[in-house]
Amino acid sequence: MQTITKAVLGFIPDFQQNGKPLEDYRYCQIVRGYLPSGVPILVKMVGGELNNYLAEEKRKIVLDNLYLDMVTYHNALMQCGVGVSEFYEVHRTDSTIFEVTIDGGMNLSGLLQRCSFYEGEKLIKWMIESIVPVLENPDIGIDAKPVNFTIYKEKMRYIDFIPPRFKKGKDYLVGIPQPPQSDSIVPFLYKRYYEPEGILRRMWFSITTQSKDYEDLFFELVYGIIPQKLVLGVKNYFAELPFNKVRKLRNKKEIVDIIESFDNKSNIDDIREVATLFFPPRTLSWIDSLTSIDLFRPEDERQHQVDEAKKLIIGAV
Repeated sequence: MQTITKAVLGFIPDFQQNGKPLEDYRYCQIVRGYLPSGVPILVKMVGGELNNYLAEEKRKIVLDNLYLDMVTYHNALMQCGVGVSEFYEVHRTDSTIFEVTIDGGMNLSGLLQRCSFYEGEKLIKWMIESIVPVLENPDIGIDAKPVNFTIYKEKMRYIDFIPPRFKKGKDYLVGIPQPPQSDSIVPFLYKRYYEPEGILRRMWFSITTQSKDYEDLFFELVYGIIPQKLVLGVKNYFAELPFNKVRKLRNKKEIVDIIESFDNKSNIDDIREVATLFFPPRTLSWIDSLTSIDLFRPEDERQHQVDEAKKLIIGAV
């Protein structure tokens, strides 16, 4: 079993690992434990991905910025009114950042898979309510997937601060490493994480791929919760999505033409959504892999992955 490093023990001298191995995620490794008081603690260790892709000098710059930006983002969400862990620390070594926060336990994605429809309705309503402050603040972004929320001490809490998403100077932070604002991927990522329509789209897709039973409920809740000034724009945005156009079509050529028009930047979410019309959602781990926006990888490699995804979908039409 892998154990927490001595570096972390130096930051949290009373930390006790809970006996489970490290969990590997895209940007980080996670270790869970607790303090003698019984408070559950989660430590994220960020750096391995950077070490694999960036030269030492560039890596140091990225880590320096990330270290400061994570704290700024956490504080911005708290001040905005989004529920987050009150206990939050970020520590730094030459090659790793350690994020220390309260462990809220199972995320909402896991809870939605295990609960009744009635309980799921309450969780989705609570989650939508929790992000309203961000929907009204154009300078703060959020990745509003159920997996990024937990409930701790009867409060909904957002837990994903990596990468940070807020306006820093003239730039909107959208990923790691942060692409230049001139990169054509930035408008898509800005839409996904900063604009109300994109934020709600991300939440809708993540919820309905777990269960289509929640689709009508989701929109009913959204239109009753978000500020009324946003409702018409959100309704029109969803009505125009290629997903909604494709599912009404019966002509194969028309469907294929739409899919072939998708590119590897502005249409990533369209590809993911249209795939669910031809494959059972729970079998779509391959679409997540092929359409993952990995800013460490060259653009031509990302394009190749998207082309592979399109071929698989077209083959199932």
